[in-house]
Amino acid sequence: MRFKKLLFVLPLFSLIPISTVSCQDNSETYKNIKQKLYTEEYKLNQNWEKFLNQEVIEKILNLIYKDSNDKQDFINNQLKLNKNKNYLNQIKKSLIFSNNISLSFGHDGGFFSKRPYLLSDSIKNVEEAKTKNWLWFLFNIAKIEFVSFPVFDQFVSSTEESSLEAKKSGMELGLFYTPKSNIFIDFTYKIEIEKDYSETYQFYLLTNEGFIINLNITKYIDNYSWEFENIINNDGEDFINQISNLINYIDDESERKNELLDIFNRFNPVHDLFKSKINNLENLSEYRVEFDNYSSELTKFKNKLAIWKGSDLSELYEPTKAEKPKKDEVELFSYLYIYPKVFFSKDKNSFFDIRQYVKNTITFSEITENNQTNNIIYNDYYGGRPIRYTFFDIKIEEN
Repeated sequence: MRFKKLLFVLPLFSLIPISTVSCQDNSETYKNIKQKLYTEEYKLNQNWEKFLNQEVIEKILNLIYKDSNDKQDFINNQLKLNKNKNYLNQIKKSLIFSNNISLSFGHDGGFFSKRPYLLSDSIKNVEEAKTKNWLWFLFNIAKIEFVSFPVFDQFVSSTEESSLEAKKSGMELGLFYTPKSNIFIDFTYKIEIEKDYSETYQFYLLTNEGFIINLNITKYIDNYSWEFENIINNDGEDFINQISNLINYIDDESERKNELLDIFNRFNPVHDLFKSKINNLENLSEYRVEFDNYSSELTKFKNKLAIWKGSDLSELYEPTKAEKPKKDEVELFSYLYIYPKVFFSKDKNSFFDIRQYVKNTITFSEITENNQTNNIIYNDYYGGRPIRYTFFDIKIEEN
C-alpha cells in the first residue's frame, strides 16, 4: 500500500514545474502584448500631435471652429476614430463599392432605379468620412491607395488623345499610388463669396511628394432677410387685403363690421412696424428672430379673423417658424493631382508654387480667353495637364 501511495504522489510533483513554466509563459505573453499596445498608442499620439501642429491643419481647424472647446471635442473624436480599427475596416469595405472607378460603371438597376442597400450604405460611409471625419481621412492619407483616374475634357483634347496621355502618365508615375506621409509642405486658398449667403474657402494642400489635394469649407451666413421680407410683403399684405375686402363687402355699420375694423386697425400698425425693419437690420441673424415675432403676431390676428368667421378652435392656425440656421460644411475631395515634372523634381517648393497653380488653373467658366491661354502655357511648363488620381482602397497593416 505504501508503494502505491508513492506512485500516486510522484506524478503530482512531476506536474508542478510544467504548470509553473506555463504561468511564466502566459505572464510574458501578457507583458509583451501590453508593451506592444502601449508602444502603438504612444506612436499614434506622437504622430497625431505632429500632424495637428502643421500650419495648414491649424488654419483649417481655426476657420471651422471659433469655439476652442468645440474644436477640441472634434479633435478628440477624430483621435478615437484612429484607435478604432473597425472604422478603418468599414471605410475599406465601403470603398470597394463606392470608389469613383466602381461608380463610373453605374449599377444593374439603371439610372432611375433605387440603388442597392450595400451600394447606398457604402456611398454614405465614404461621404461621411470626407465631410464629417475629414481630419481622420487626412491623417490616414498614407494608408490610402489611389488609382489613376484621367480627366476626359473634350474642350482640350479628344477621348483618344486623353487615353494616350493617361497611358503615358501611368508608365511614368504608375497606375497606383500610396502617399508616403501625411505631411503638407505648402498650401493656399481662395474664397468664393455669395453675398449675404455663404463664403466658401477652397484649400489646396501640397504634399511633400508634390501632389495636390483640395478641401472646401463653406460657412453659411445666418441671413433670413429674404424670408422676413417675403412673409411681410406676401402673407401680411394678403391678410390686409382680405380684411379690407370683407370690410368693403359689409355695407351697414353693424357690430360685426366694427369687429373687423378693430382687427384691421390693430394689425396695421404692427405690420407697418415690422415692415420698416426690412433691409434696416445691421445684423443679418436678427431677421430670423424678427421673422418668428412677426409670424406670431400675424397668426394671432389671422385666428381672430377665423373666429369672427365662425371657425372651430381646431381649425385655428399655428405660427410658421423660421428654419434653423444652415450648418457650415466641410468636404475633402476624393482626388489627388500631380504634374509629372513636379513629381520628379528634388526640391518641390522651389520648383512649384501652389499659389501660382491656383491662379492659373481656376475653373473654365470663371476665366477669360486670355487666362485660358495662360492655363495651357502653365500646364505645358510642368509637363502637360496635371494627372488625376482618386481614392481606391485602404491598406491595413497586418499584426
